[in-house]
Amino acid sequence: GSGSFADVYAGSYRFHGQSAPLAVAFKVFRGGQAVTPEALTVIKRELRHGSQLHHENLIRIFGVIDLPQRGLALALELAHRGSLRSVLDSRAEHPHLPWQLRVKWLVGVASGMAELHGMLPHPIIHRDLKAANVLLSGTDLSVAVAKVSDFGLSLALEASRLSLSGGGGAGTLAFKAPEVFAG
Repeated sequence: GSGSFADVYAGSYRFHGQSAPLAVAFKVFRGGQAVTPEALTVIKRELRHGSQLHHENLIRIFGVIDLPQRGLALALELAHRGSLRSVLDSRAEHPHLPWQLRVKWLVGVASGMAELHGMLPHPIIHRDLKAANVLLSGTDLSVAVAKVSDFGLSLALEASRLSLSGGGGAGTLAFKAPEVFAG
């Protein structure tokens, strides 16, 4: 897949102390060895927020790897089915997705978001939740688990600063809550 700052590839990696390689997704940041300052900010934010997360409905981030000839990459949990957006868009491949399955995925996303928002003393606000940032794990779609991913625009707040106002310019405009636009 592709995003604003990176391309994602499936692969395997043997982490320190592991006897066998682990199937992972490599989020390779564009620019190779000369990563832009914006991309470096995204990498740091994703690593800082994502490495704290251990929940069934949140993509796990294993760490940062310097790949030869590619540059910096995040090693992420591999979600074999790709994004929810791609599954919903592929009507030819999935003409009749059962509503029970769609609701299961929705409940999973809500559970992952509740985990993010409940992390005290610093709740994490995703700021770019959309179908393209929800990945489906597992090889069989009927048992796939929805996992929130892409924490590059996320924001850790102090619990005392939580409010409905604000939100700034981050995220995908079409998916912003109406409260963001209210003065």
